[in-house]
Formats: sequence, structure tokens, C-alpha cells
Amino acid sequence: MTRGTTTKPAALILLVVAAIAGCVAARNDHDAIVALTHHIMRGKNPNTDFDNVRALIQAHSVHRNDDEFNSIMRNRSFAQEMLKHVTGQRSAPVPMICGVRAWLMHDLLEEMGYDAMVVHIFDAQTPASHTFVRVLNPETDKWETQDPDINIYWIEVRTGTRIAVEDYAPDNLDKVQPCNARRCGWDVVVKANKLKGLFDRVTMDD
Repeated sequence: MTRGTTTKPAALILLVVAAIAGCVAARNDHDAIVALTHHIMRGKNPNTDFDNVRALIQAHSVHRNDDEFNSIMRNRSFAQEMLKHVTGQRSAPVPMICGVRAWLMHDLLEEMGYDAMVVHIFDAQTPASHTFVRVLNPETDKWETQDPDINIYWIEVRTGTRIAVEDYAPDNLDKVQPCNARRCGWDVVVKANKLKGLFDRVTMDD
């Protein structure tokens, strides 16, 4: 005889409460995303919008994995915490790492009407990895890379046009360069040069 499992009333109540709490957390996170988009200056073209989203994340977060980061990851919303910093309810920038910054940028871009994906790159020999965003420019119908963690975007050297760096990796990275608001070049940010060895495996999430 196979023994079945039953859910006791108290346990069932806990499951329902957990489900409701999850829905509320998700709704609050979406509300924070919507509210954050109102603080992003819309540009005359998609590239300006992309850069402004990246700038917002840079201005209101800091790359740090500490106890507060873990607490936010477990119990709170990074979007809500950033909204608090944007509106002056929080004094310190929000601790984030590359993946969290990328997902936040992804959500903001999609809320603004753009098609975006999160890109993960991995080194085959070490645990090293990195995460950034791939966004479709509706004016050019081309995908472009935006990295809110290192604060860069990418161009093709020959044409100067913005591109998705993962489409050139790993064999054609000499044809592209990372750029920030000041200039372009592999030395524009120390971390940018370190990305060259991380394209052994590439995965994407919608």
C-alpha cells in the first residue's frame, strides 16, 4: 500500500499566506519599477534612453556583496530600495552586483517598451562570470549591449555603431570596443579588459 500525503489545515494556511506574500512582493516590485521609470529622462532616441537607464542605476547603487545585499535579496526588493534612494528616503546607495543590476535594467527597459534580455558569460577554466543586458534598438532593429555594472556600452570599431558584444565573441573581439560617457577603448574601465576571457559560454534569459 502506498502512503499518500495530506496537508493539514495549518500548513495549508501557511501555504496560502506565503503565496499571497509572494504576489504582494512581486506587485510591489513592479510598482517600484514603474515609479523608477518616471525618474528616467526620456531621450530623443533609444540610445539616449538606454544610457539614461544605465546612468540611473550607476547613480543610485554601488557594487557590493555584503550583509545588506543578502538581506535585500532575501526579504526586500532592490527596485524598492533604489526608489527610496532616488526619492531621498534612503541615504546610502543600494548594494548590488552585476546580475542584480542587469535584471533591474532589463525590467526598466521592458517597462519603457523595449525588448531586452539578460546575458550571462562564463570562463570555462575558472568560476569567473559576468552578467549584462542585451536590448533591441527599434530604430535600427539591431541588438545592443548595455552593462549597468561596469557602466559601458559597445561599438563596432570600423563603423562606430553600437552592437551586441556577445555577437562578436569570442573570435572577433578585436573588431569591437567598450565605451562610456567619456571615451571608447578596452582600457576605458579596468574590468572591461577582463571580460575578454569570459566568453567561453554565453546564455541568455528573457
